[in-house]
Amino acid sequence: MKLGLITFGFLVACGGAESSLFDPAATAPSTDPVTTDDASPPPVTTLPEMDASAQEDVAAQEDAAQACIGYADPQTSGSCHACTGSNCQANGCFGGWYCKLDTEKCVIKPDGC
Repeated sequence: MKLGLITFGFLVACGGAESSLFDPAATAPSTDPVTTDDASPPPVTTLPEMDASAQEDVAAQEDAAQACIGYADPQTSGSCHACTGSNCQANGCFGGWYCKLDTEKCVIKPDGC
């Protein structure tokens, strides 16, 4: 019974069920909160641009990665182990061959690479 009185006391203290606290429409703003009277555009952040050689390097790496999925080209680190010494490429092959990553075998440059 005390719980019922406490709840009733809260409703009375807050203005009852008819109070605007219980009516979302009564408290909603009459204007769009995003719209402002200020017509200025938002600030623009400018990032530094890459030089032409860096852009070409990135483009070449992206093209090679997309065209040769599943292969490591001679300049890309790979998991092949076909050679030892100074004539080895980064992919573990030699002579311009590509490393086929799923078999870890050196292969001639695949079509489309």
